[in-house]
Amino acid sequence: MNEEILTKPEDNIFIKFGNGVISFIVGLSAFSIIKLVFMLPINFMVTPENAELMESVGALLLILAIYLAVKFTKNLNRTGTRKSRNIKRILTIVIGITCMIITTVFFAVAKSM
Repeated sequence: MNEEILTKPEDNIFIKFGNGVISFIVGLSAFSIIKLVFMLPINFMVTPENAELMESVGALLLILAIYLAVKFTKNLNRTGTRKSRNIKRILTIVIGITCMIITTVFFAVAKSM
């Protein structure tokens, strides 16, 4: 009896690893977008008197940003067609890289002042 073993592409370990890497990059990009949205107002409100309070609020908001990035990535991976998911992933990565650059430049300029 010659039975062919049929495997789905989702069962391949390399495809699972690739999807995991893509999800990580999308999640990291989503995190950088959310972090920028949370940290810009905090940096404008910081004074020498309330620096410790704003630092603890920033830490809590970073935890919230991680949670929201994970939720966004999970939602993105399960909704829509393959083409729409790919478009959303590309947009998230491009916007995330832009936010990373903006955050780096903004904080470097803010530290120099």
